[in-house]
Amino acid sequence: MIDQSRAFVVIKSEEGVRLDRWIKRKFPNISHNLIERLLRQGKILLNGKRTKSSKRVIFNEKIIFNYNFSQNKNLLSAGHKYKVTKKDKIFLKNIVLYEDDSLTVINKPAGIAVQGGTKIHRHIDGITESLKLVHRLDKDASGLLLLAKNSKVANQLTLAFRERKVEKVYWALVQGYVKKVSGLIDYPLSDSGDTKEAYTRYEVLDHAAKEISWIGLSPISGRKHQLRIHCALIGHPIIGDKKYGNRKNGKKLNNFSDRLYLHACKVLIPHPEGGNLNLSAPLPDHMQKALKLFGLNLKSFKLGNCFREN
Repeated sequence: MIDQSRAFVVIKSEEGVRLDRWIKRKFPNISHNLIERLLRQGKILLNGKRTKSSKRVIFNEKIIFNYNFSQNKNLLSAGHKYKVTKKDKIFLKNIVLYEDDSLTVINKPAGIAVQGGTKIHRHIDGITESLKLVHRLDKDASGLLLLAKNSKVANQLTLAFRERKVEKVYWALVQGYVKKVSGLIDYPLSDSGDTKEAYTRYEVLDHAAKEISWIGLSPISGRKHQLRIHCALIGHPIIGDKKYGNRKNGKKLNNFSDRLYLHACKVLIPHPEGGNLNLSAPLPDHMQKALKLFGLNLKSFKLGNCFREN
């Protein structure tokens, strides 16, 4: 349990980890919302100053908790460190798409969380051990996920995302007939307690009658659940989205609503050692089957571009 005004010092092996992930590793039962609230209130300080959850910690920095958690003893129980099994190592090996001395890129399957949390014991952050996460991908989404091999690379990649030098493209199956073939979705979203600008570029790839549209999505900003919320706000929620979607699906969609049809299929990012890294991830089985069933022509598209070929 953490008492009021208790301090921790970052050790060498923890350097380069995001502050929120550092806290989650120390206290697996604490929620992300509580972390954000305590940071906003100045009850978690880094070297005596307020900071953001995305800040990467440095060796010997001091993290101070000015909050009495005595009423939430279970919330901050230390729990246990995830123990990587032989099965986990085989699983990780099978989903690696690219690897070099700086980073590893995986094709994350839908259904496995990127980080741990309440009732989440198996997650990418635990399985990958020393690798460092540099961006987010929803548990129920699939596709490309970048992992840095050291703190320097993690900081470089994080900066590239922050400065919007990274191009990401997702494929999604959404409800309804999207009439406008392309456009920009401009709706501010709440992220870490603050309302911030949020932009998503989209292009319609194909339709299945009036019930389903297959679209390409490219987020310009990177807010939590941005693509899912933006699709819902324009009246075309992603199929299988239980949080933001429309539960009154047509009969044709009922058999597919148990899975989220959102896949991170492409990333173009400046490589820390120079040049650009351009990678794509094949569609998961459930999306391939859905495209085939609805008569959507996958052969008309080049995975390397993800958008329609001119």
